[in-house]
Amino acid sequence: MPGTTDQPEPSPITPDVRAREMADLVGVLASPFTQDSLDSWVAVSPHRPLVLRDTFFGRIRWPKSLGRPIAAQLSDGFLFRLRNYFVLYYVGIGGEVIEKRGFMDMPAPVANDVPDDTEHYKVVFSGYYAKLSTYVERNELMVTIVGAWSNPENLAGRYLTVDPLGYDFGAFDGSPIVLDEMTVIQHWTPNQPRFSAPIGK
Repeated sequence: MPGTTDQPEPSPITPDVRAREMADLVGVLASPFTQDSLDSWVAVSPHRPLVLRDTFFGRIRWPKSLGRPIAAQLSDGFLFRLRNYFVLYYVGIGGEVIEKRGFMDMPAPVANDVPDDTEHYKVVFSGYYAKLSTYVERNELMVTIVGAWSNPENLAGRYLTVDPLGYDFGAFDGSPIVLDEMTVIQHWTPNQPRFSAPIGK
C-alpha cells in the first residue's frame, strides 16, 4: 500500500530457489555455525526465512580419544527423540473445562557426518519443530548413545553419554533455531565387590 514501509512478500519459492539456498546452507553448516551466523545468513535473502521456517540445527562434537561408533556413519551412534509438549482445553458433557497435557512425538531430526579437525569427530543434525502457541508450550530434543563404540584406551567399565542430554526450545514466529553444541563424555561403572557365602549357615 502507498505510504507503508513494509517489505513486499517474496515470490513463492520455486524448487530451483530452494535447491540453491539449501546448497549454500551446506557450507554454512560445515563451519562452526552459531545462532548469530545463521541469522546473518538468513538476512541476506528474503527467501531464506521461508526456506528455514520452523527449522532447528545442532551439532555433536567430541574428542577422537573417546572413540566412535563401530557403524559406518558417525551419526548411527546417536538416537534422536523429538517431541512437543502440548496443552489442550475442551468442554466436557457437564460444561466443565477439561485440561489435557502431554507429549506428542515428532519426526526425528536428520543427522549427517561432517569433517572436523584431526582431534575431533562431528555430527550435524537438523529438523522441524512445532511453533509455540496457545497449545504448544515447548519442544524437547533428547539424544542418547546407541550401538557399539570403539574404545581406544581399552577402559573397562566405561559408558558414554551425550552432554547435555538434550534441550527444551521453541519460537512463536517459526524462526530457525541453533542449539548449543553438544559433546560426548565418558563415565565408569562403580566397582562391584564380589563375594561368596554359604546359605543356611
